[in-house]
Amino acid sequence: MKKLSAKRRKELYSLSSLLFHIIAFISLLFILNYNSEEKKVAKKANIYASSPEYEQYKAASGRIATLK
Repeated sequence: MKKLSAKRRKELYSLSSLLFHIIAFISLLFILNYNSEEKKVAKKANIYASSPEYEQYKAASGRIATLK
């Protein structure tokens, strides 16, 4: 195998380092976006579960279940 010159090795190292950092950055963006979406869904579910309409729905469902 042919030995690489110092300049060529430095270029190769720079490119591979750049590629690694780009991949790491994109992965981090995906992870943060996923966590953000989970928090939004959890917040919506919590708001919905504590709403008066949901309480009325639960009470009505309970009454219907006892009638059957």
